[in-house]
Amino acid sequence: MYILVFATMATMIILPKITKAVPAGLVAIVVLSLITVIFDLDTKRVADLSRRSPSFHWPDVPPVSKPL
Repeated sequence: MYILVFATMATMIILPKITKAVPAGLVAIVVLSLITVIFDLDTKRVADLSRRSPSFHWPDVPPVSKPL
């Protein structure tokens, strides 16, 4: 996982020095996504992260009888 992060950062730093024709962030996302799919790397996906996150909770505030 950390290798993918390092590869993304390296792409975003090095690519603008080579060419400015395409955005470095776009190239990094596309290339690293393809590498992840082709080599079937075990990475966390957005769907995996959304199942663990807690749902939104409204605070329980009692009604106030007098306005502030």
